[in-house]
Amino acid sequence: MIFDDNPIFSMIKILLITVCTLGMMLSLTIYKYRFRRVFLLFLVYLIWVALSTAFLLHYFGYNVFLRSFLLTISAPAIYLAYKIDQRSPAQSVFNYTTQLLLSLLLTVAVILINQAIDGNPYTDILIRLSLYAITIFVEWRFLRKPFCQLSNVITKGWGLLSLMPVSFSILFVLIGIYPVHYIKNPVNILYLAVGATAMVIMYFIVFQCLLLQYRLQITSRDRDLLALQIGSIKKDAQNALSTKEDLRILKHDLRHYASIIEADLKTGSIEQAVATLHTFQSAISDAETKCYCTDPLINSILSSYMETAKAEGIAASVTFTAPPSDKIDATAFAVALANALENALSACKKEPGRRRIVLKSRIFNGQYLLELSNTCTQKVTFNAEGLPVSEQGDGHGFGVRSILAFARRQNITLHFYLENNCFILQMRCDIQSTPPREISVKTHSRKRLHRSFKK
Repeated sequence: MIFDDNPIFSMIKILLITVCTLGMMLSLTIYKYRFRRVFLLFLVYLIWVALSTAFLLHYFGYNVFLRSFLLTISAPAIYLAYKIDQRSPAQSVFNYTTQLLLSLLLTVAVILINQAIDGNPYTDILIRLSLYAITIFVEWRFLRKPFCQLSNVITKGWGLLSLMPVSFSILFVLIGIYPVHYIKNPVNILYLAVGATAMVIMYFIVFQCLLLQYRLQITSRDRDLLALQIGSIKKDAQNALSTKEDLRILKHDLRHYASIIEADLKTGSIEQAVATLHTFQSAISDAETKCYCTDPLINSILSSYMETAKAEGIAASVTFTAPPSDKIDATAFAVALANALENALSACKKEPGRRRIVLKSRIFNGQYLLELSNTCTQKVTFNAEGLPVSEQGDGHGFGVRSILAFARRQNITLHFYLENNCFILQMRCDIQSTPPREISVKTHSRKRLHRSFKK
């Protein structure tokens, strides 16, 4: 029931399997390029598949094609997955080889089902389309989100994991077509069933290990969050003690300042009296704790980073309104803000000449708006979703990932861009409506966001 004596059907079947396997791959892919470029790459790949397959079928036959398709079809597809996926090469290879493995098993299932019902080429295509359509839907609807979350958090070890689908694919090909096709050797069907069972068990174990690693990293993130909160509380306490001591000293010195000013006024030294008064006012200002907003945790973070910027010689300007705590989680927001400020400070430290950080936020027209800009004359790479990509590799860029995760949970729109030698992060959240259950980061045109911030 493989109909290998029908070259037209064989060609149609091979192209159909290729397109459906690519569809499965795309259901779990985060694209690096825009749709037009991805479409052109797929078109070139499908032309290569059609030409190479037609050549092998015409001159060497179906059996030779089966024994060489891993090189003529699968290897170029793995390279294509590497080119279009914004994740690491190891992650994209794991994705495609897993889809290839699943496609092989679906092909076996189609042939066996069609043989059981004594079908023809038309029923083969119908069954094949149905199984692939169901698989693509299930992957897109139920597996895409958890797989993307795991791949975003877990960035190491995918190269070794890729060996599993590659090994199973080679094993199934060997069982299926050597020395003869499995349809002609029923014992091989049993071997394929045993191999498929082992594969399911292995993938279940791997998923459990990845899930455990994911939970450990989430726990680590929560621990870091707790450390940030404790650090902020300690810093507030230290600032409060320092301010209390400074004010106590000023209170003690107040009568001395008053005596000096009184003496200057009696002798007619008005300018000297004014200078003494300015000195006293400056001392009071230095003793006071800077208040940026009403939320103590956020205010502590702003105070800490602004002091660091001042110590580094970076000009900093803050006009800040805390987000409404009933709409946006203040603690999660504080962590995201700390990551954004940390990135801005790190970028400014690498800049020569005059450096500047500007942070402003407000509530306007039912929306919470925030904009953070910092001096940036360096090249910044953005992926297809408009997110900045770290030039230092997979071990970096966790600040942006943390901000992105926060935005997804809180239904917040993020926008990153470069303008006039400034790197700008804009954040917008609708605080009037209730966030939907399925949350994703949205992207909008720069002009549309600019209108919101400039009103």
